[in-house]
Amino acid sequence: MVKLRTIELDPPLLNAACVWASDLAQLTALYDCPHTGGVTTRTATLGGFVEDGTHGVVFHREHRTTLNTYGYSPHPLRAYLAWTRVLLARPPPPSCAPRKPVVVSVAASAPDELGEALGVIGEFLRAELGSAGERNVERVGVEVNVGCPNIREGDAADSHPGGALGGEVGALEAFLRVVADFFRSDGEVALGVKLPPYTRADDVRAVVRALERVAGGGVCPVAWLVCTNTVGNAVLFGEETCPPRADGSSATNTNTFSPSPDETAAAPPRSGPGGLGGAAIHALALGNVVAFRAALDASSVQSVRDVVVVGAGGVDGPEARRRMVSAGAGAVECASVLGWEGVGAFARIGG
Repeated sequence: MVKLRTIELDPPLLNAACVWASDLAQLTALYDCPHTGGVTTRTATLGGFVEDGTHGVVFHREHRTTLNTYGYSPHPLRAYLAWTRVLLARPPPPSCAPRKPVVVSVAASAPDELGEALGVIGEFLRAELGSAGERNVERVGVEVNVGCPNIREGDAADSHPGGALGGEVGALEAFLRVVADFFRSDGEVALGVKLPPYTRADDVRAVVRALERVAGGGVCPVAWLVCTNTVGNAVLFGEETCPPRADGSSATNTNTFSPSPDETAAAPPRSGPGGLGGAAIHALALGNVVAFRAALDASSVQSVRDVVVVGAGGVDGPEARRRMVSAGAGAVECASVLGWEGVGAFARIGG
């Protein structure tokens, strides 16, 4: 079990914000799974992201790596809050904590838009009561996604990346200050930030210094950091890929699926550029977990030292999960393996 301010993950294993957590059916399957300690929604914006034929995902032929060209969810933030209400009304599996949480992932194009989105979430938290009368602040977390590599300026309203891509740590701080304002106005809300992968130690230290500044010597508004999002500007060629099911369904492939030669030939000649995830980025994700845990531990601010690192990237089995924990992760998220195996993967990974 790990506590992220007001929410508890028991077990400390959950899905990452991804396309396989897009709708109520997928979120319900994740919530009902006895091997997830919580559920993370797909990243939402206030108005929803406009998808077209350029957005999709392919699996590497070894099934352990993905490349996606998705942006944020086409469903708006208020839809995820409505679905969160439905999930919280369900009894969690007996093996899970009685207050199994839902983490709402959110993104915005600019700090003021993030403030508006967090305001909508705050209204939800104030209005909704749990079955035992407790505020849903004990069952709802908020994760601000600042690391999606597939968002281009001008894609659509409210779709520009939220600050941290390309090592732009200075831009990230403006978003962290919005998070801090929301935290201080709405009490002990469990807030996390999903980061892009960093390849320079100086950037890691700069993020931690930004956290120290927004903490101001008091309580750090960020309770956890997810390390890491997908790696952008990646390409897979057709002979490397195993195409998704023809019906486009999600989280239904099994690890026994093997494409026929015709199916492989039908794969697009090239997929991407897009976000690379899964086994191909596992070593980089581990490095980010190690680096952030060390930088947080070296902080002079106690509340920054208390920030939990959540490891994500290539966690496709129990060995990978244990490596994340050894690297310093307090909890672990999975995405690519969920897309290939479905929610049954969590039983194997948590074993």
